[in-house]
Amino acid sequence: WDGRFRLRFAAGWSRFPGATVGALGPAGWAALAARPPLPRDAALALPAVWDGRRLLLVPHFRAIVNGADAIPAVDVAFSPPVALAGAAFSVV
Repeated sequence: WDGRFRLRFAAGWSRFPGATVGALGPAGWAALAARPPLPRDAALALPAVWDGRRLLLVPHFRAIVNGADAIPAVDVAFSPPVALAGAAFSVV
């Protein structure tokens, strides 16, 4: 959706042919069963998997999404296209 995260979907996602990836956003925040242990504004920018307007999964805190155990897993990794900084050391 914005290129900052790499997602790998486990088997079983074919049951959700309309699933899309987008930001959690305010609607997703409101749909969470419990609040994650991070600030709201940070959570709003995390990737979420949606089926239309229904939140299916937030990979970063899978356990607190209603019915998450019925949803196949998604592995997520932060992988921005451009790093903010180069390597922390140089080889001499």
